[in-house]
Amino acid sequence: MAYRKHQVRTTMKRSMVALATIGAFGFLFTSSIPSTTLRCYPAPIPDRSLRAPSNVDLTANLQDSAFPSVDWEWWQSVNQDLVGWITIPGTSIDGPVVQAAKEAPDFYLTHDVYRNASCYGCIYLDAASPPLSTEARTGNQHEGGNELAMRANRLICGHNPGFGNHMQFADLTRFSDSSFAAEHRTVLLQTPRTRSALRVACATVEPQGGTSNRTSFANGREFSAWWNGICAAASVRTETTIPEATQVFTFCTCSYGSDDERTLVFAYEPEES
Repeated sequence: MAYRKHQVRTTMKRSMVALATIGAFGFLFTSSIPSTTLRCYPAPIPDRSLRAPSNVDLTANLQDSAFPSVDWEWWQSVNQDLVGWITIPGTSIDGPVVQAAKEAPDFYLTHDVYRNASCYGCIYLDAASPPLSTEARTGNQHEGGNELAMRANRLICGHNPGFGNHMQFADLTRFSDSSFAAEHRTVLLQTPRTRSALRVACATVEPQGGTSNRTSFANGREFSAWWNGICAAASVRTETTIPEATQVFTFCTCSYGSDDERTLVFAYEPEES
């Protein structure tokens, strides 16, 4: 599946450079900036959640207190597309996740959580992905004996503004460092109905057009082959063996090593023992 899902690409990078240049010269020649359709300053996120602890030990049994408390009613009154909240303790990643619509899959590349035009966009679940909540698998697993309903990869995307800006998914690029990845293995992902403590298995940087971010599989065997291949080829791994997984989450942002590179962080939901 092509990287239509996260088309930050060179255009985004060049736009940010152009924006900085224009802003510098604009300051010299004008005291006021006319309003534009696409704003390039971050949308404020009100304090509608309590912060999660900065360090979370996944080897221990996580309590509900490890997750930030989210005012779901308020957030869904702001945007009905809001489906979850992602927190990676020890990073700046801590905010809402919206669902991209199939009829407008790229909308949240250029719109914030309030649906206002913004070059920072919003963290979003790709339109082709299964529902964010892994609870959905329970209701589907017996439909016609569909084994694949129990196996899924969910693609969640967000911009990396660059220039030292840590908004959105910028901190994902830090997972290309094995020490950082080993120390930040926990991803807290929650929906209005579920809470999941995901475990980072691996991370990689690859050019546009790869197949790491695919979300559809013909059968369970194809899914397993994909997952094993992802882990085996990853540039950074947090485990010596490939973990068993049926619920995988791919977090994607752009990198700045070269044109059209992507950083992808792969996490999975550990099976209940």
